[in-house]
Amino acid sequence: MKYSVFYLFIFVSFIGFSQENQNSLLWEISGNGLEKPSYLYGTMHVSNKVAFRLDDVFFEALNNADYVALESSPSEWLEYNYYTTTLFPQNYASTFKDDFYSNIVGIEAPKDLLIRSAIRFNNQLVNGILYRKDSAKDNFEEETYLDMFIYQAGKKTNKPIISLENLEESRYLVAKAQKNSKKDKIDPWLAKLYEKENAYLLRENTYRDRNIQFLDSISKASNSEYFREHMLFIRNDNMVKVLDSVMQTKSVFSGVGAAHLGGKRGMIQLLQNLGYRVKPLTSLKTNLAITEKERLETKIKTPVFSKQQTPDGFISLNAYGELREFLYNGIKYYISPDLPNGAHLTLTRINTFNYLPNDNNLYLNHIEKFLFEDVPGKIISKEPITGKFPGLSIVNQTKKGDYEKFHIYQTPLEFIIIKLSGLKTYVLDFEKNVFDSISFKESATTFTVLKEPFNKYELKFPETYVTDNYDYSGNKLVQGYYNNAFYFLRETVYHDNYYLEEDSFEAKFMAHNFLKNLELEVNEGKLTRTPVTSYETNAILKDSVNGLHLKTVIKDGSYYTLGYVGQSEAEAKKYFSSLKFKAYQYPDNFETVIDTSLHFSVKTNTKTIPPKSNYSYEKEKPYAEKETLTTYYSKANEQIYVTKYKYHDLQMFEHIDSLWATVKKEYENYSQYEGYKDFIILNEKKQVKDSTFTYEYILRDTASIKQVYVKNILKKGAYFELRAQGDTITPQSQFLKTFYNSFQPLDTLLGVSVFKDKTPIFLEALKANDSIVFDSVDKLKFNTTHAEPLMKFLKTFDFPENKIDIKYKLIKELAQLEHPNLETYLEQLYDDSYSDPEVQIIVLNSFFRKNTTKSYEKFIQLLNKDLPLDEREITNVLNRYNDSLSGKKQLFPELLQFTSVNDYKAPIYGLLSQLIIKDEIKPKVYKKYKKQIINDGKIEIKRSYSQYSSSYKGNYGLIDYVYLIFPYREEKTAQEFFNKLIESKNGHAQASYYSLLARENETIPNALKEKTIYSDDLKHLIISKLYHKELYTHAKATGITQDSYIKSYLFADTNIEKERDSIVFVDKKPFETDLGDKGEIHFYKLIKTTSDSENTRLYYFAYLKDDSNDLIVLDSYLETGSYGEEFNENKDEEELYQNIIDKVVHKTRKRLMDEDY
Repeated sequence: MKYSVFYLFIFVSFIGFSQENQNSLLWEISGNGLEKPSYLYGTMHVSNKVAFRLDDVFFEALNNADYVALESSPSEWLEYNYYTTTLFPQNYASTFKDDFYSNIVGIEAPKDLLIRSAIRFNNQLVNGILYRKDSAKDNFEEETYLDMFIYQAGKKTNKPIISLENLEESRYLVAKAQKNSKKDKIDPWLAKLYEKENAYLLRENTYRDRNIQFLDSISKASNSEYFREHMLFIRNDNMVKVLDSVMQTKSVFSGVGAAHLGGKRGMIQLLQNLGYRVKPLTSLKTNLAITEKERLETKIKTPVFSKQQTPDGFISLNAYGELREFLYNGIKYYISPDLPNGAHLTLTRINTFNYLPNDNNLYLNHIEKFLFEDVPGKIISKEPITGKFPGLSIVNQTKKGDYEKFHIYQTPLEFIIIKLSGLKTYVLDFEKNVFDSISFKESATTFTVLKEPFNKYELKFPETYVTDNYDYSGNKLVQGYYNNAFYFLRETVYHDNYYLEEDSFEAKFMAHNFLKNLELEVNEGKLTRTPVTSYETNAILKDSVNGLHLKTVIKDGSYYTLGYVGQSEAEAKKYFSSLKFKAYQYPDNFETVIDTSLHFSVKTNTKTIPPKSNYSYEKEKPYAEKETLTTYYSKANEQIYVTKYKYHDLQMFEHIDSLWATVKKEYENYSQYEGYKDFIILNEKKQVKDSTFTYEYILRDTASIKQVYVKNILKKGAYFELRAQGDTITPQSQFLKTFYNSFQPLDTLLGVSVFKDKTPIFLEALKANDSIVFDSVDKLKFNTTHAEPLMKFLKTFDFPENKIDIKYKLIKELAQLEHPNLETYLEQLYDDSYSDPEVQIIVLNSFFRKNTTKSYEKFIQLLNKDLPLDEREITNVLNRYNDSLSGKKQLFPELLQFTSVNDYKAPIYGLLSQLIIKDEIKPKVYKKYKKQIINDGKIEIKRSYSQYSSSYKGNYGLIDYVYLIFPYREEKTAQEFFNKLIESKNGHAQASYYSLLARENETIPNALKEKTIYSDDLKHLIISKLYHKELYTHAKATGITQDSYIKSYLFADTNIEKERDSIVFVDKKPFETDLGDKGEIHFYKLIKTTSDSENTRLYYFAYLKDDSNDLIVLDSYLETGSYGEEFNENKDEEELYQNIIDKVVHKTRKRLMDEDY
């Protein structure tokens, strides 16, 4: 419910007030040419009794005034709330299943509790407008809040009501204020006071005492100036301008939040600045005040009714004003308040979907059984309604003595609840005006052409129908009934600009999923791909002569589901074939709007959603990067996503072509992100005008008619991206075309041009100790022109401790540049950094990465001078061989001299073993170090007994020794190494030794077989290594099968107590993916037993079969991994396995696999 917009920040009443120590909430305005005084009263926007301590002078002032003024008139609120609500798509569904497509296509019959709740509870939007009451505090509250009381007093005494603010601007300012409302730290004196007294009570007591000066002190001590500027000061200026213009001719009684009255920029001071005399008014509270309050509360202003109808024209009745359709949680509701009298009419409609199979179809007699419990207070009368639709007419009296009246109807399609509520006997006096006027549209006798409001599509439909949200953006539903058959059309909106699914898959899956959720047998249907992708199928309803016929359609940013429930297949086909998609037609109401959040202008027929309060108190740094997003929605369910990325002020790009190339590469390689697919980029268009760069293109996928229109705009340091979804069938609409063509960044908060050289600025900021330098080195683009100033800066600047990382980054960047003196500079820097190994490693790495004979010589030369000690960093340096491993052989054997230093041993042996594995170096190169390597290997085996005794994998570093020592395996010392290796627990190294022996066709020791091919833990590893070396005959000779490989793979890394735990093979089942690939899935259970419990986990391994050979499939298609999944013993086991198989079948479908959908 979006009623919270009406709660205009209750405690705004407590913020900011000081006026000459005068304790008063009522102020008289006179002088400056006024014939009659006006009045200003500080309210609280609540119904608490503390706000109603109203003295005689309050009522005297109210009665003396000609006009009543409020911050905004309550008569505007419902319309404004509806306007802002419908800017955002409505009726988004979250149905009874968790998966994406159930939410998209599913229709769920309501539970009886939903209907009962609609009878039992008052609508919260009504409470927000009329009462603002808390049922738990009812005995301590008035019947409404003070602002509404003032409004009603004015209306009942026929005084015109005026708004002091533009409601839209006011809500914008309030939302903006909340983005930075609190001080970083409240003032110490207030913090101490809060330790003694609750903050809420302190402010309430201060208001009760009318201590305006202290209220102002609390504000200054706790709220930011930003908050006060937007919540108070700007609004104060606006309200005083309006008040000043009205008071010249009429006396005005104004009620505003007390926070707006005081201070140097408060309304009182602003009025004084205009020349008015403003003085406090106080008095006693006598019987006059009590009597006057009761008189105003009990007085009834004769309500004015007018004939209204619901948007679909199905229901007509007398109401107080337009029936606006709100949707929430499966309910449509319409509110028509009688604001002056505190009464309201509500109309609630709930779709029953009784024509679809469900466990409990709901009927009126079922709901009637609960009325004793659900109707508030005492039922005075209950009578059946006869006529077009059966119903019940109920009059009740609440515990407080107020009367209400209900009409509850059931139609073939929905429950309708019409309720009139008011104080005391209001309902008895006026109910006939409402309930005697109720009428329903006649039943359909023929079909009509139903046209989407913006010409998006049309189809033939029963002439009498009911709709949900048909005229606004969001999910739409149309239902009709004709000749004992039911018809429905559901449009569900979902714009995904980053992933385009295969249309034919979605159309078919949606239909089958719809039937599956209704527990109906799924029949294979008909798929059509032209002009749009659609799928038709049907099912016979249980215990019924009717059939359910479905058609699902994939197009643009919406999913369409058409349904027919009846006995005529011909009528169903006729209905389905009548659906025609057409070009959008929008009214010519496009106008230029300014987006003040993202700072751009655009021509459109809608507005962005008002900003929401995010209660973020963190202050933004003006130089920092910032991303802001908004969305523009058309009522025809088109959506334009706008992102503004304000770059960091030190961000640099070489030129615009490099930026656009990066953008293009991102989309062409979008599959780098898990679950996504690469896009096809079409219709590229690049422009530059007035230093504004644009890049437009279309993103497509070969399996979908959907496409994404993208426009990137760069101006100075601000990057905008527009994204909207359409399709290849329908021309781009006026909504999209006009928006894209008219979009213009404003000259506000654009930052600094990203093509400007910011290096000098960065270096100066470093000297000045400016915080802008943090996390900004990576945003700079260094080139050869920067080498000289960087060398000079690094020589002369003394980096403080908190900027040492910046120093390291600058050295890394410098080392990649070209300069005739750079090598000498780096060598000297290395020599000077004896006590800073990080710098030395950066220098070493710079030479190592150049991959030249000369750079390798310099690398060895520097190591001979001094060895920085950091095994992890040395490993990072020497492991950079993926792109140029061959050249690294030049480092040997000289590099081996440093293996006597522990920090260098493993990294150097690791590099050397890779050269051996890739046959880039011969064993004779390191023969001189053979004895040392073997001895080091034995020591590593010894070390593994204590460090890796609990894992079959053992010491990974031993793998390097296996490859280095294997060429000398015939020698005694090498044999001793391998014998000790076999005896140890070093599975990975043992598997490597096994694969090397197999490669050379040498005899495998039985002891090694026991440790590898006969070990459940190592079977998967042995097969992997043999297959990697293409030793398929040797792999087959091991006797390891697909089954034993999978079991080994799943449980090798699982902690299993063999004496207590057990692995149970469940089953293996075939499957075929929705792409036509066949495979098999193996299921296991791991039962872990302790002294007091037994826990079961489920494991599975699915793989795709390759019928072209009989090799074991190594790679899983989908698996649980070594942790498995929780086994839910409360669920049907076969259903559980089938759900997993369904996941496997649809593995490539992101919207089924990704929990974020």
